[in-house]
Amino acid sequence: MVRIKYIKIFIISFLCLNLITFKYVYAKNINNLNSFLKELKQKQECIKTLVCDIKQIKKSKLFTHPIIFVGKLYYQKPNNIRYEFNIPIFSAIIINNRFILKCTEGMPPIKLKRNTIDSMLKNYNLNLLFNIKNLSNLINNFNVTFSQNRRNFILLLISKQNRQIKYIKLIFSKVDLAPHKLIFIDKEGNSTVIILNHIKINKKLSPEIFSKCY
Repeated sequence: MVRIKYIKIFIISFLCLNLITFKYVYAKNINNLNSFLKELKQKQECIKTLVCDIKQIKKSKLFTHPIIFVGKLYYQKPNNIRYEFNIPIFSAIIINNRFILKCTEGMPPIKLKRNTIDSMLKNYNLNLLFNIKNLSNLINNFNVTFSQNRRNFILLLISKQNRQIKYIKLIFSKVDLAPHKLIFIDKEGNSTVIILNHIKINKKLSPEIFSKCY
């Protein structure tokens, strides 16, 4: 379950690194996976920092009702990420070049060496989700199905090796290619839905955001 949790975090990283919202840029006519990934890659180059609101809805057979978390996501190029929730309680995952810090209200912080997580991700072939420059590696690590409807582009990812994951669905707006929803389903039927809103690009961020819990 710990590894599944970090898989979700790094898939959020993937979303974060792709979050580009140009008000005056509209998606071109994209008809296949390769053209979609090429367009995304072209739109990443201008990102230095990113902040957005995040809402996570978890459903499990163990719980009667969904559990809802509300907070913020911070990203600073190339490798700094803060995944923070304030509702129902404060919790955060901080990722930088040196370590990963897990913060929970009322508990001491837990620090993990960065190479520990990198090794774990390598075993699950998910390091590519943290390295957005290798978007094409998605094809090698997942069975990827590309589709679209009137409003969205949709990527359906089925891991070739991780048997704990049933599927992952990434949904991108056709207007600006901004990803706004992640759907994660495990083999037990438990689900996590993550919604991203109010995206701000290249806002100045304090270094403490990526090094301290509070």
